[in-house]
Amino acid sequence: MNKEIEKYYDSLVIQEWERLNVPFPRLEFESTKMLIKKYFPKKGLVCDIGCGPGRYTIELLKMGHKVTLVDISKKSLEFCQKQLNKLGLKAEDYIHKNALNLDGLNSDNYDAILLLGPMYHLTERDERKKALENTRRILKKNGIAIIAYLNSWGILKAGISEFPEQLKEKKFLEQFLNEVSSKIGPKDVNIGMVKAHFTIPTIAISEVESVGFKLISYAGCESFAGGMSKLINEIKVKYPQSYNKILKLAVNTCEYKQFRDTTEHLHLVVEKK
Repeated sequence: MNKEIEKYYDSLVIQEWERLNVPFPRLEFESTKMLIKKYFPKKGLVCDIGCGPGRYTIELLKMGHKVTLVDISKKSLEFCQKQLNKLGLKAEDYIHKNALNLDGLNSDNYDAILLLGPMYHLTERDERKKALENTRRILKKNGIAIIAYLNSWGILKAGISEFPEQLKEKKFLEQFLNEVSSKIGPKDVNIGMVKAHFTIPTIAISEVESVGFKLISYAGCESFAGGMSKLINEIKVKYPQSYNKILKLAVNTCEYKQFRDTTEHLHLVVEKK
């Protein structure tokens, strides 16, 4: 287990809990909920790998699913358990592991899986393959998984407003046309991660298919609003009705071909055949 990543998320439990309330990240939250409702079975046993403080776990439980939580951060799991207790909800289990070590979870056991977050930090291809193989192993035949990647093309768009001072270097700018992995963390990109991996849709799709998953669909969670975080946050304050319309349309169009390839968060919907 990567202690550096664990320490990082241990320090950000409250921030991660509150992040999806911010207007722009809420696009990601609502789009992901839509994908869950659209592609997951109506009820079933779900494994939430990389559950964090439990925002999606809560939604899954409210939908009637049974949920097992897995996270690299022990403090996130403890926080999530407290939140569930407050809401009168109960998870099946809380497992302090990462996506590379799921040996204690039974094979062919889960009707659906969320893998949101772990792929952001696996900078080596063999590590990503191991995480995907582990996910496929514990998923039932014909089960559905939603797998999240950070999209280099979306980060490139976001960089225009979020870190323009860094774009003066041609090499730095052009690296986001393909895969970008940082062993020490892209702190110069101002996204705060200790180490991260960015990819592009074609490569992400090839990775999930290489372990035997069938691609059902994929979405760019921010849709047409990708790369416009500062503007979207301002619109929510100044023009709340406009924001609500943008939010609804972004969710409804996040799978549209003309939008999904250039957003920050790339979600692949796959099936185990």
